[in-house]
Amino acid sequence: MGDAAILKAMKTNEDDTVAAYESASRHPDAIPASKAFFMKAHQDEERHRAWMEATAKSL
Repeated sequence: MGDAAILKAMKTNEDDTVAAYESASRHPDAIPASKAFFMKAHQDEERHRAWMEATAKSL
């Protein structure tokens, strides 16, 4: 196993979370405050995922 394998496994969770926040931020019935929250969360999860990918490749 090792750290790279763990990060790759965790990335699948990030993929799901990124997709959920992206979908929520684009939902037509969401109020502006909710959309803003989901957009910020989406960006944060994108950064997490990018870090996991880069770190897994560097190990």
